[in-house]
Amino acid sequence: MAKFLFSVSTGLVGSKQEEIVEIDDVELDGLSPEKQEKVVQEAFEEWMWNTIQVVWERID
Repeated sequence: MAKFLFSVSTGLVGSKQEEIVEIDDVELDGLSPEKQEKVVQEAFEEWMWNTIQVVWERID
């Protein structure tokens, strides 16, 4: 298993969220570095959107 540190933050004190995420070697084996990066980026984006809460509202 390949391990990656995923992290998001707003820059404010206490806002940082980190998690070590494992990606099965089978998903990465035989891929070019560019394709491996794409797999990791997709995993990161899924993790990020499951980790943070974002909202907007109209205020006018």
